[in-house]
Amino acid sequence: MSIVFSLLFAPLAVQELKVPADPIAAIEGRWTGQWDDAVIEIKKGVATVMKAPTSMPWMVPGTVVARLNSNGHAEGRVYRYTSSTCINFGASKVASEWDYIPCGTVGAHLTTSVATYELHLPLLSLQRSK
Repeated sequence: MSIVFSLLFAPLAVQELKVPADPIAAIEGRWTGQWDDAVIEIKKGVATVMKAPTSMPWMVPGTVVARLNSNGHAEGRVYRYTSSTCINFGASKVASEWDYIPCGTVGAHLTTSVATYELHLPLLSLQRSK
């Protein structure tokens, strides 16, 4: 009985779910989409497509989808790259007409959970282990 009682009242480990102090260093490296369908490489805040999702055959490897900087803002466990620039695909635009607009308009953000980071860029949701 005393073993059960002590297990019930043992201190629980608290997980820190705040955004990282350096939101650019935290996203450096390789990110994958669902089922490894997409691969994005981020170097110095530049997010480049390495493997395009099969659902987006018009997105070719080498496409820069965002240029992210740390001049955004944190909201609890989410960091929004509001002053960065993200690709503006536009439904009626061909690739030669794509341009870059502030990410605050299209929504680029990093979310932290217990075991993973999730990075959301225009049309792409990516994740990796912490």
